[in-house]
Amino acid sequence: MMIDEALKRFGVTPDEARAKVYPGTDRHRPPARLSRDEIKKLGLNELLRHFLGTARFERAKLIPNNLVALSSSNDVISGNVKQYLVRIDLRNRVITHDCDDWKKNMKSRLMCKHLGRAFLTIGRAEATAVLRRILSEKDRWTFNAP
Repeated sequence: MMIDEALKRFGVTPDEARAKVYPGTDRHRPPARLSRDEIKKLGLNELLRHFLGTARFERAKLIPNNLVALSSSNDVISGNVKQYLVRIDLRNRVITHDCDDWKKNMKSRLMCKHLGRAFLTIGRAEATAVLRRILSEKDRWTFNAP
């Protein structure tokens, strides 16, 4: 009974806690390893669900366009989503972001809704290519906070 009460305090029902967890969808698990061929077959939405999980992906889609200001130059995508900094340095393989969710999960290579919204904004082809690259080279990427 004490466990059920603790789960409720964190907004999780006992049934949700017992539910099967699929790789890449749990907010506390790093994305599952996939082969290069599997990665090539993933579309943008699948890639985002892989890095964000379903709940964060749905919240990313709810962030209004007018709260996103991004630009791209010299292999760097940078700007803001809401009041948060987003910087994706493709050449040096570094993603820098400053929200608390990102700071808690960046070691496990999970992304937050702000980064998800950034990828939804930059265009399907570019976002898909970047996410495939990050996923296939994820051990060579640095996820950090300023």
